Amino acid sequence: MKVGEIASICHYSGKTWFKSVVLQVEKDLLVVKLVKEFVILNFLENDPVVLGYEENDEVFIAGCIVKGIDPDCSYIKLKVESVRSLKEQRECERFPVSFYAKIKCDDSDKINVATIKNMSFDGLMINTAADFPLKKNIEVTIYPTFQEVKIDEDVDKTVISLRSDIVRKEAFTRYFEYRLKITNIDAQNQNLLRLYLQSIKGLQQRFLKDLKEKL
Repeated sequence: MKVGEIASICHYSGKTWFKSVVLQVEKDLLVVKLVKEFVILNFLENDPVVLGYEENDEVFIAGCIVKGIDPDCSYIKLKVESVRSLKEQRECERFPVSFYAKIKCDDSDKINVATIKNMSFDGLMINTAADFPLKKNIEVTIYPTFQEVKIDEDVDKTVISLRSDIVRKEAFTRYFEYRLKITNIDAQNQNLLRLYLQSIKGLQQRFLKDLKEKL
C-alpha cells in the first residue's frame, strides 16, 4: 500500500464500496481521504472497515479498525489488522467484513448491538459493548451490507440467523471482542452465508476494476 493509492472502503452503514485515496502510510496505520460520498456513512471509533486495493493486477483485502476521524470528515485513520489476497483466499478462512448485527442470549430478552469484523463458514468475530461469559451460546442476526444478495428469486431474505458459542473474549476500553464458533445454522442461512461471501469477493474485484478504468 502506497501514498496516493486508489482504494475502496466498505463500512456497515453503507450499501456498497466507496472510492478513497491513501494519504499516509506508517507501519500498520493508514490515513485515508474521504470523498464526498462518505457523508452518508456514520463512522465511529473502533468500527470495522474493509479496505480493498490492487497491486500488480492482484486484488488485496485489508481488515481495518477506525482509530481516528477528522472533525470535518475529510479523512479517517485506520489500523490494518489483516491483509489477504483474494486470489489466495480459501473458503475456510475468515473474510474481513463490516456488518451490523444483533445478538441475544436465551436467558435474557435484551437485544444487543454488535458489528461483525470477519466471518467464515464456521465462525465469526464481533465487537459489542455487551459483557458475556466465555462458552456462552448466543443468537446472532447479521444484516449484511449487500442487500441484493438472495438465495433465489422467490426468497427475499436479507439477514443471516445463526447460533454460536463464545470461544474467545478480549476486553477493550469501550467494548468487548468475541470470537464465535457457529454451532447451529439451518440450510437456508448457511446457503445465504456462502452467497454473501462469494458475492463480496466478486463485487470488490469489479469495483476496483471500474476505479482503475476511470483513472
